[in-house]
Amino acid sequence: MIRNCFIIMGFHIKTMEDGKQYNLDLSYEKIIKPVLERLDIEYIRADEIMRSEIIDESMYRLLLCADLVIADITTLNPNALYELGVRYALKSYSTILIGDKNTNLPFDLNHLRVFSYEHSGMSIAAQECIRLQDALFDTIQNMRNSELVDSPVYKYIRGLIPPVFPSNASYFRDITTRFRADDSLCALVNTAYQKRDRGDFTGAVESYKKALAISKDEYIIKEIAVCTYQGGTREDYMEALQFLKKESNANTTNPEILKAFGTIYKHLWMEDKVEQLAELALNYYQKSYVLYPSHNSGLNYGLMLFALASYQTEKVMCDTYVFWARHIYRQTEQLCLHLNPIEDYWIAASLEECAVALEDHEKVERYRRASEMAMALLDSSMKWKREKTEEQISLLQELLLQIKGRHFQASRRPGGGVVS
Repeated sequence: MIRNCFIIMGFHIKTMEDGKQYNLDLSYEKIIKPVLERLDIEYIRADEIMRSEIIDESMYRLLLCADLVIADITTLNPNALYELGVRYALKSYSTILIGDKNTNLPFDLNHLRVFSYEHSGMSIAAQECIRLQDALFDTIQNMRNSELVDSPVYKYIRGLIPPVFPSNASYFRDITTRFRADDSLCALVNTAYQKRDRGDFTGAVESYKKALAISKDEYIIKEIAVCTYQGGTREDYMEALQFLKKESNANTTNPEILKAFGTIYKHLWMEDKVEQLAELALNYYQKSYVLYPSHNSGLNYGLMLFALASYQTEKVMCDTYVFWARHIYRQTEQLCLHLNPIEDYWIAASLEECAVALEDHEKVERYRRASEMAMALLDSSMKWKREKTEEQISLLQELLLQIKGRHFQASRRPGGGVVS
């Protein structure tokens, strides 16, 4: 009989080595939870039992005693794979694997049955959710009437006897009630995100740092840095920079962490106007954008190309930076139009900024109206979003004026000719 389910998977946004990002909460909320609730099965996800106290006993007991385990291996999360291995060693049946169809499964997993689905990264199509829900529903219903071996350990080591643990019907409910508290990793991250969205960055940092004590996840590291520098002072940016250098991998390929580095150096450049800082910002934004093109990284990549153009003493170099800046802004504009609804504030504001950069005055007015309408639908506590937009657009306009006002001296080519 299947009365409860333990879910092992990553949480929130995870970034792969190729830069692709997956919002794993979508898989949990739109696929797994609806099926389990439809079947009246109690459930808990791994991050919901992660607290600052030692959790080993609870984790292992759930892996052994849960009537059902569902593991999403989309991002090949090391913790999830370890927990899956423990489950296979402890229980011979009732384990289900799901994952994105493009996940490159390692050899030891590619011969197992995996329910594949198409995860676009930041969205999952409604029809795809329904299709996988139906497949999981039927599979779990069939499991309720059989104990078909699905563990490779028990399939290939014949005669192996699974461990027996004293049954406690109320254990699962007791542990889920105990851990679904304000100090679980899941609760801390969700609380921090809500505070961040309201503009309470100090409160968000406090919650994220409590979460960091439980998990050194890159998402949490990035969020702490971003919320830290929202204070806007040089000290805030330096504190965020030191934190990132300490907590993140120096060779990271996480586009969000690279973008955070870029933003820090951009603001330090805004204060000091030192060309080297602009180059550092450009370097980080470029890496982030190449790994995972997003409207935010595109806007800042384009901005720093304009910034470097303003330092050039030769017209050909200035024109080259300007050309690439406009190219990136055009790409970013198309990205916003094709992938996201204009009703979203950040999308409308990003389109407004692209129009400013491309000096398309008709579009500037159109997208400004759209961003103002989107802003009007938000809570007043989120006015900081418009303030950030205005700050960026003002800087962009200043750079455009500087570039237009440049006067270039003629330089001689080797051997004679003059380049103007």
